[in-house]
Amino acid sequence: MNTEAIAAKLEDYLLAQGRLAGDSQAVDQVVEVLVGSLAPAIKQAVLELAEQAATEIRAQLSSGHIDVVLSEGEPTLVSRS
Repeated sequence: MNTEAIAAKLEDYLLAQGRLAGDSQAVDQVVEVLVGSLAPAIKQAVLELAEQAATEIRAQLSSGHIDVVLSEGEPTLVSRS
Protein backbone atom coordinates (compact mmCIF):
# COMPACT_ATOMS: atom_id res chain seq x y z
CA MET A 1 0.00 0.00 0.00
CA ASN A 2 1.18 3.49 -0.71
CA THR A 3 0.14 5.21 2.50
CA GLU A 4 2.32 8.24 1.81
CA ALA A 5 0.21 9.08 -1.27
CA ILE A 6 -3.02 8.62 0.69
CA ALA A 7 -1.78 10.80 3.56
CA ALA A 8 -0.57 13.48 1.12
CA LYS A 9 -3.95 13.50 -0.62
CA LEU A 10 -5.75 13.89 2.70
CA GLU A 11 -3.44 16.75 3.65
CA ASP A 12 -4.20 18.40 0.28
CA TYR A 13 -7.94 18.07 0.96
CA LEU A 14 -7.52 19.64 4.41
CA LEU A 15 -5.49 22.54 2.99
CA ALA A 16 -8.14 23.13 0.33
CA GLN A 17 -10.88 23.16 2.97
CA GLY A 18 -8.84 25.62 5.03
CA ARG A 19 -8.58 27.96 2.08
CA LEU A 20 -12.36 28.14 2.04
CA ALA A 21 -12.25 29.66 5.54
CA GLY A 22 -10.87 32.93 4.25
CA ASP A 23 -8.60 34.56 1.78
CA SER A 24 -5.83 35.81 4.02
CA GLN A 25 -2.22 34.92 4.51
CA ALA A 26 -2.74 34.53 8.27
CA VAL A 27 -5.48 31.94 7.76
CA ASP A 28 -3.35 30.08 5.20
CA GLN A 29 -0.43 29.95 7.63
CA VAL A 30 -2.57 28.68 10.49
CA VAL A 31 -4.10 25.99 8.28
CA GLU A 32 -0.66 24.90 7.04
CA VAL A 33 0.68 24.64 10.60
CA LEU A 34 -2.40 22.72 11.72
CA VAL A 35 -2.27 20.28 8.81
CA GLY A 36 1.47 19.81 9.38
CA SER A 37 0.90 19.02 13.03
CA LEU A 38 -1.75 16.46 12.06
CA ALA A 39 0.63 14.51 9.79
CA PRO A 40 1.52 11.82 12.40
CA ALA A 41 -2.17 11.32 13.26
CA ILE A 42 -3.05 11.03 9.58
CA LYS A 43 -0.32 8.39 9.08
CA GLN A 44 -1.62 6.44 12.11
CA ALA A 45 -5.19 6.60 10.80
CA VAL A 46 -4.08 5.22 7.42
CA LEU A 47 -2.30 2.33 9.16
CA GLU A 48 -5.43 1.62 11.20
CA LEU A 49 -7.46 1.48 7.98
CA ALA A 50 -5.08 -1.17 6.65
CA GLU A 51 -5.62 -3.21 9.83
CA GLN A 52 -9.40 -2.84 9.48
CA ALA A 53 -9.18 -4.07 5.89
CA ALA A 54 -7.25 -7.13 7.05
CA THR A 55 -9.81 -7.79 9.79
CA GLU A 56 -12.68 -7.66 7.29
CA ILE A 57 -10.88 -10.00 4.90
CA ARG A 58 -10.12 -12.42 7.77
CA ALA A 59 -13.81 -12.56 8.64
CA GLN A 60 -14.61 -13.67 5.08
CA LEU A 61 -11.98 -16.41 4.85
CA SER A 62 -12.97 -19.96 5.67
CA SER A 63 -9.32 -20.91 6.12
CA GLY A 64 -6.06 -19.04 6.14
CA HIS A 65 -5.18 -15.75 7.69
CA ILE A 66 -4.42 -12.21 6.60
CA ASP A 67 -1.75 -10.21 8.42
CA VAL A 68 -0.69 -6.61 8.07
CA VAL A 69 3.08 -6.48 7.81
CA LEU A 70 5.20 -3.35 7.55
CA SER A 71 7.56 -3.48 4.60
CA GLU A 72 9.83 -0.47 4.20
CA GLY A 73 7.45 1.49 6.43
CA GLU A 74 4.37 0.67 4.37
CA PRO A 75 1.63 -1.77 5.40
CA THR A 76 1.27 -4.85 3.23
CA LEU A 77 -1.51 -7.44 3.47
CA VAL A 78 -0.02 -10.94 3.60
CA SER A 79 -2.05 -14.12 3.19
CA ARG A 80 -1.05 -17.14 5.29
CA SER A 81 -2.56 -20.60 5.14
